[in-house]
Amino acid sequence: MGNSGRGFSQGGNRGAQGGSGGGQRSGGFGQGGGRRDFGGGDRRSGGFSQGGSGGDRRFGSSGGNRDGGFGGKFTFDRKRFLERARAGVGESIRSRDNLLVQTVGSIDDLNKTANLLFERLSEWYGIYFPELRLSDQKKYLKAILSIDRKNASADALREALGESAEIISQKAKTSMGADLTPADIEEIRSMAKMILSLYELRDGIEAYQEKLAAEICPNISHIAGAALAAKLVAEAGGLQRLAQLPASTVQVIGAEKALFKHLRTGSKPPKHGVIFQHALISMSPKNVRGKIARALATKIAIGAKADAYTKHFIAEKLKAQFDARAKAVLGKIVKQ
Repeated sequence: MGNSGRGFSQGGNRGAQGGSGGGQRSGGFGQGGGRRDFGGGDRRSGGFSQGGSGGDRRFGSSGGNRDGGFGGKFTFDRKRFLERARAGVGESIRSRDNLLVQTVGSIDDLNKTANLLFERLSEWYGIYFPELRLSDQKKYLKAILSIDRKNASADALREALGESAEIISQKAKTSMGADLTPADIEEIRSMAKMILSLYELRDGIEAYQEKLAAEICPNISHIAGAALAAKLVAEAGGLQRLAQLPASTVQVIGAEKALFKHLRTGSKPPKHGVIFQHALISMSPKNVRGKIARALATKIAIGAKADAYTKHFIAEKLKAQFDARAKAVLGKIVKQ
């Protein structure tokens, strides 16, 4: 052995602060002959590569030998990297989960659009017949298409309005609304027809969503309902992601703002997210909603794993267990 300076390795002649192996080195942790800067083979110029003799190792590929230590040579294989990226994106796009996500977004957009237009129409038609007040939006639209104030017959309105036709007919005859021309009324009615068509389109997508949810996530659909199952998959970003979430996260999906506020300020944590739309949760007393939501989230989490991985239908057993738990929780309130 030659003389050794201060360093971290042994062997060969050494510099003042060298690595290991023969030859003089300028310092660092490198190994092997020749001058090195910080552990590579020959001096590196940047990028993804590291110097040194021996085979290379490519970023994004499995080929290439790698010599020991820190002296491996790395080369960015752009073509192989893009191929793998395209394959991953293609697999994600081809997933039928995306169809379920799009139905949820379409239904939400249709509801927002139809409600916004309905508010505008109700104000517009209020100029002609301000006394008309109906809670059912579809009945209101059908009333617009049927009512003629100058010839308000109860028999003509009964098919569209049912039992309330007689009352509305009397209000139409004594209305204080403005007298509009037939062209004015026709424009209002054309807008009412368009809004009715939006409701019909929404109903059709909801029916399609129910079939799609039964195909993609039958267990969750049976436990929570098709609409809620679709929203959970959409909020999670796909069935695979939903299956990877614990029940505690499933319980608060959709309540992220309230959850982060709790973590940031110490306010009360949310007890439920979108699963609040389940009838047994929304119609229960506030003090037990958290318990029922926790029980439902547990069964949904189990069902999601079955839908994503095993494809076994176990929802009947899970739903029976959930119903029994909800009944027990609500039963304690009745006794109290």
